[in-house]
Amino acid sequence: VVRTDHKIQNLGLTSNQPPFRPNQTINCFPNENPMIPNPLLLVFASLCANPIMIPHVTRFVLIQTHHPGNVGAAARAIKTMGFDDLVLVSPRDKRVLNRQQTVQGASGANDVLEKARVCERLEEALDGMDVVCATGMPNDMHREREEREYYAPRVYFDGLLKKVRGGEEDESHSGSGGSGVHLSDDSAMVSTIPNEVRNSKQEERPLRVAFLFGNERKGMRDEDIDECHAVLGIPTNPEFGSLNLASAVQLIAYDWREAVGGY
Repeated sequence: VVRTDHKIQNLGLTSNQPPFRPNQTINCFPNENPMIPNPLLLVFASLCANPIMIPHVTRFVLIQTHHPGNVGAAARAIKTMGFDDLVLVSPRDKRVLNRQQTVQGASGANDVLEKARVCERLEEALDGMDVVCATGMPNDMHREREEREYYAPRVYFDGLLKKVRGGEEDESHSGSGGSGVHLSDDSAMVSTIPNEVRNSKQEERPLRVAFLFGNERKGMRDEDIDECHAVLGIPTNPEFGSLNLASAVQLIAYDWREAVGGY
C-alpha cells in the first residue's frame, strides 16, 4: 500500500484508473491477489520511497536578533523542514540560546538550539558556503534602501539548481510581482550564481547554501547584503509586507526543501 503526494500527481502518467488524490491509499495488488502486482503503482511506490534529492548543506543565519522567542521559533521552523544548522551573528543577548523564552519558542527543537552557535562576525558564519542568499523587503517600511534586484525564492532556487545540474537556463521569468519582487530574466539571475555550484557537482560534494535574515526591526544592513550573491524577496502584500522573523525563516525553509527534493 502506498500513499500518493504531489510528486506522483505531477508525473504526467495516465492509466485507466481514476485520478490520484493527495494522501490517497492505493492497493498495489489489484483484485486482492498478492501475486499480481500493478506495475504502474509499484513504480509510484518506488518513487515515493526514493525521491530525487540534491545533496546539500544548508545553514540559516540570524543577524543581530533581538528577541529570544524569535530565535526559538526559527529553530522550530527549520527543524520542521528537516534542517538543523542555525548560526546567530552578534545577537543582542549572547546567551540567548539558553534562555527559557528561547527554549519555549523552539517547541521541542532543542537539538537545533544545542547545535546552534554564536559568532561575532558574519564572515565566520559564512565560512565554507558556496551560495549566500540575503533576505529582505522590497518595500522597506523603515528606511530607504539601495536599489537592488530581489528574486522570488522559488524562481531563484530553480535557476540555482539548474546550474548545479549543468542544465540550460532557457526559461524566461521576466516581469515583476505585485509585491515589488522583481523576477528578472534568467541571464541576469544566473549571473548572481557563483561558479562554485558547478564545482559541487564535479567534485561530488554537497551544495553549501546559507540564508541570511536581519533583525526584527530593520532587517539586514546594506553592508551585510553586499556580502551575498543574491537577495530573496518573499512576494507579499505591497501595502503590508512585514513578516515575523520566524515566519520568513519558515517560508524560505519550505521553498528550499521543496526545491531540493521535498519529503
